[in-house]
Amino acid sequence: MSAEEPPAASPSPRRSPGRRTAFVAAGVLVLLVVVAVLVVVLAGGGKHKAPAAAPSSSAPAPTTPPPPSPSPTPVPQTFPYVVLQAGDCVSDPSITSSLKKVTKHDCHSPHDTQITGLVQLPAGLKTAFDINKQGRALCKPINDAAWHRQPAALADRLNEGIYFPDLKPYQAGTHTVTCMLEIGFRASKLTAPLR
Repeated sequence: MSAEEPPAASPSPRRSPGRRTAFVAAGVLVLLVVVAVLVVVLAGGGKHKAPAAAPSSSAPAPTTPPPPSPSPTPVPQTFPYVVLQAGDCVSDPSITSSLKKVTKHDCHSPHDTQITGLVQLPAGLKTAFDINKQGRALCKPINDAAWHRQPAALADRLNEGIYFPDLKPYQAGTHTVTCMLEIGFRASKLTAPLR
């Protein structure tokens, strides 16, 4: 006879393919339901109103009218130039570094700039660049006329300049541009009114 054959191994426990398929199908179904609920919630598909406040056992508090809204406060002026007038003489921190703000002077004392005129910007400008460009165009004839009245030696030291509002003050209604002639950065100060 032949050598002893090993006893037949007992069958290992196996799951039936039908049972595994049922578990996978159930898992996929649960996953689809969760995804569908998330889509509805995130997309706002459920048209829910905010829950009403629970009725209070105490009497409702008397309603008080809201405080009156304060009158609109004007936008602070970024530059003090809006109070300057044609003929005023000033010194400017961009020329005189020891200054912190534009300073008005008597025209017979040393100063950097003399105001040649004030002009109004049109409405509807959209950028600070547009405000600057339009302001320069409006001031050019005023500054040119004042420049041509100066003696040649003085005219050679003068530059055209403007003070113009930033975009926010402009949008709030500040449309004044101040036209001026000013000395160059390293030039000596003006000590008399321009002609």
